[in-house]
Amino acid sequence: MRCYTDASGVRRIDVAPLPDTVASLLELDIPGIVQAGELLAQVDRVLSGTLQRWEVTGDTFAITLSRDGVLIDCIWGDDNCKLSLADFRGCLLAWQIFISERIAS
Repeated sequence: MRCYTDASGVRRIDVAPLPDTVASLLELDIPGIVQAGELLAQVDRVLSGTLQRWEVTGDTFAITLSRDGVLIDCIWGDDNCKLSLADFRGCLLAWQIFISERIAS
């Protein structure tokens, strides 16, 4: 996993070998540290068992968190995927750290 700023100054994340849908979600619907932190808190609640299921719809994607994993659905097309809570948490944490460092500098 690699976070970087492209030549146009846009924050990007490469989540290979996970689906590119995950990167698109983070880049398009989780632009700030607050949103990343709020989503990370919900992931942790589902992982700990204090929350069975949580759903949210952003500008481009709908996310469903459950003990079975994370379902990411593009509300404008066919860009959908499912992955484990642990894999999603790792991507989200890397993104949160990256955007917080960019804000601090």
